[in-house]
Amino acid sequence: MRIVLALTSAGITFLGRDLGLSGMRTLGWQEITDFIDVTDAAHLNIQNSHARFVGGVWLGVGLLFLASAAALDRLCTTLIALCGLIVVDGLMRLVWGDLEDNPEHEGLTLTGG
Repeated sequence: MRIVLALTSAGITFLGRDLGLSGMRTLGWQEITDFIDVTDAAHLNIQNSHARFVGGVWLGVGLLFLASAAALDRLCTTLIALCGLIVVDGLMRLVWGDLEDNPEHEGLTLTGG
């Protein structure tokens, strides 16, 4: 179980650093970085700030997974709560819909990379 937690932590922290350090365009660690065109720079800056915040939160979740690998007995309840939050996040992504259909993202255009 500790090995699974450590490997999961590695993946989560990798994704958190990629998004948190660079925002919506990412550092390119996962795929291409030119998947959006900026049509409204002010709007992009606001959305990018939100993306960096989420990346930082995700990095924190990954670090807590790593701490749980070292101290599973003490952090078991925290780990269960984090897994519950990840499920809620996944449900929100299903409910929210596609970026192209969402009027909240007017300043961004997907280019298809």
